[in-house]
Amino acid sequence: LGDRNVALLSGHEWKKQRSTITKSLHGADFIDHNNQAIVTATNILVDALKTKDSVPDMAQTMKMLTLDIFGQTGLHTDFQCCRHLQKSRIAIAFEFLANEMGRRMKDILNPA
Repeated sequence: LGDRNVALLSGHEWKKQRSTITKSLHGADFIDHNNQAIVTATNILVDALKTKDSVPDMAQTMKMLTLDIFGQTGLHTDFQCCRHLQKSRIAIAFEFLANEMGRRMKDILNPA
């Protein structure tokens, strides 16, 4: 993580790092720079859904699409959730880490 990790910083340094992260993940710039990954993941999902006889849980399906897009745009990794319509092992691990970080940030005095 390093000593300049946004989770470990405070004050001006935290604000500076957080601003950089926010700008890179929001708005038109994000979509412009990552349009192809978003379109590709969406097309893979649509093709996979066409093979299904029933409609899957859409909340989970959108979560899988989000994981695939984030994997491609942020980590340059294909989680392949949309291709198989199920969360891959790496997607499950990533989701666990994200949930755990959120839980720890809510209850910062009880990290265990």
